[in-house]
Amino acid sequence: MRLISKFHDFYDGVARNTVHDKTHTFVRKQKEIEGVETYLLSYMDYETRTEAITISGEIIGFCGEIYPCIRIAITEIKNYMKETSVTHLYNWDDVASFLPFEEMRKTRSGSRIYYYGSVKSDQDLIKKWLESGKGKEHWFSKDIYEAKKDPALKKLFLDQRIAYFRIYRPTIRGKLTTESYPILQDVSFFKVFDAYTCFQKIEHFLVNEIVRPDEIKQEIQDSITDDLKAHSHGYDKWSFRKEPTKKKRK
Repeated sequence: MRLISKFHDFYDGVARNTVHDKTHTFVRKQKEIEGVETYLLSYMDYETRTEAITISGEIIGFCGEIYPCIRIAITEIKNYMKETSVTHLYNWDDVASFLPFEEMRKTRSGSRIYYYGSVKSDQDLIKKWLESGKGKEHWFSKDIYEAKKDPALKKLFLDQRIAYFRIYRPTIRGKLTTESYPILQDVSFFKVFDAYTCFQKIEHFLVNEIVRPDEIKQEIQDSITDDLKAHSHGYDKWSFRKEPTKKKRK
């Protein structure tokens, strides 16, 4: 599968060096997808003696599966205007070893957290979000939202004909934004899949899941000859037979 893109991502080297199927082309183009409704993990603001830490929930949809993650932005107390580091984490063990929970104190301006079920601390809330994508629950709602099982989010792949997307809020009060083909390097997705596995999954999903033979209109199927079908898979008239050899002259 050939890759055409105006920007670079961490798996591009694999795409250039291991082109398996030249009959398919992946045009990687970013766009905002409107009308997506979901819940994310609420913003959490903390401080240590030297740093301000902001945690927010995001969703990466990748090749038919939903991956809740958290974005951790760290800023020096003396310079609130500039983030010194930003990272995305996808499992609780990484979060537990990365964040200095014992030193963290909630700020006065911290956003209200909506608790549900057995949640008794912010740590539990983060853990449940990463494990199942359970977002905030309003006091009047009996349903616990699970992003990982949300059919509407999984439907985006086929509706938009895309292999992956990102759902996030650019700011605390910003609108929910859904973007096709985010730069996976920027959201640390290499922590989920290495470059080779990532491209392999994208290629398989685009070729085998996004475009299916039964979704092609009948009149288009009827217009495709057997020869054209064979050529589209790299076959020619000698693919299943032995080429004739020239007879030796006596």
